[in-house]
Amino acid sequence: MAEASAGFVRPGAKSLLGEGVFLMTVDQGPDMDRYQGVTAIEGETLALCAEQYFAQSEQTPTRVRLAVGQSDVGEGLKWRAGGVLIQNIAEDDARGPTEEAWTRTQALFETIGEDELIDSLLSSNHLLFRLFHEDGVRVFGSQPLRAFCRCSQDRIETVLKSFPPEDREGMIEADGKIHVTCEYCSHVYAVEPATLDQAA
Repeated sequence: MAEASAGFVRPGAKSLLGEGVFLMTVDQGPDMDRYQGVTAIEGETLALCAEQYFAQSEQTPTRVRLAVGQSDVGEGLKWRAGGVLIQNIAEDDARGPTEEAWTRTQALFETIGEDELIDSLLSSNHLLFRLFHEDGVRVFGSQPLRAFCRCSQDRIETVLKSFPPEDREGMIEADGKIHVTCEYCSHVYAVEPATLDQAA
């Protein structure tokens, strides 16, 4: 770590990860397909990498601020993370021009401190009101976040069954099984080739 930091107290994404790529998975809810975008690591923070992704792939003006750190939540120091994302909505006949509102919103966005994003006593609603109360704030219901993936043994086997038998034969590894790694959650599935042949 000391060598990678090159003397900086807080080395960034480019310093630590080098010439890699930044992958962003966008999950729009249960009724829509997830999709994944890939862009080069540009900038010294993951927030800048995300902004680069939106600029290249979505062509939507987007700003991202992320923070992680330790905070005392009454039980000693605990790791917390927080973030905020703003996007410019394209102008149309109903909204009219949005350029001035986007400029003002970005100026307010720049005032957000990392400490505010991980402050256990500052709710997201309060932070939004603090920033944008003059424009009016409408907050939608919150949803709990949890890390999960929709992959399963059945889904992996269904994908493998779509390959011709000769292609599946080339996938068999030294232990006699086909190993598939989910690119979303990194779970590794081991599949018996005979199982695929029986159900094919």
